[in-house]
Amino acid sequence: MNLTCLRKGRSNARFFNTFFCVWIALVKQGEASATLERTRHETYLSTLHRSSQAYSRLSCPHENQIRPCGDQCTSRQRPLTSGCLIDSHPDKAGSVRFHDARLVNKADFDRVFAENQRARTDFVMVMVRPNQVGHPRLGMIVAKRLLARAVDRNRVKRCVRESFRQVLPELPACDFVVRLIAKPVPGDEARDLSRTFKRAGHRAVAKWPNAQAGDSAPDPLPT
Repeated sequence: MNLTCLRKGRSNARFFNTFFCVWIALVKQGEASATLERTRHETYLSTLHRSSQAYSRLSCPHENQIRPCGDQCTSRQRPLTSGCLIDSHPDKAGSVRFHDARLVNKADFDRVFAENQRARTDFVMVMVRPNQVGHPRLGMIVAKRLLARAVDRNRVKRCVRESFRQVLPELPACDFVVRLIAKPVPGDEARDLSRTFKRAGHRAVAKWPNAQAGDSAPDPLPT
């Protein structure tokens, strides 16, 4: 009985010794792997010692070895399209920017309303009068009673701006005020509008020929 118990005790001791040895070896192996992984991560790279590098943001010892050093990423900036609605750069035919060709002051609107030359399409009326700034300007009036939704009014304004931008180099130095006079059919907001701009501009030049030489159109006499 005592001999049997002694043998079982020795067997259990050898088993636990072997188990602890294997466990300690696994723990040491895991710590070594974690240390190696930390040294490979960019967070643990030393910032005190900087070797010679080919790129300003990627040092040679830690760059991607799959890609050759001569490869460079192409720029992700999209080129400026020629057909954009609003071009902030000078146009090819003149030195005026489309951003500057806007009519924003109430006094300028009132001046055009006082006396003007007109041309119209099925949906809009264009009122024109020469100005003193030396380049054409655009103003728009889109009433909420005709288009209740803001998205519809903005769509009409975008179409009018694009039509005006396309014929901007061909227009005289006048103020153009576009008023919406009827609810447009979606897709036909700017139909024949480019020709209407030209026609109204020619009428204003014919009525005030001296305005193109630098003089402004005379103000109407008070009643």
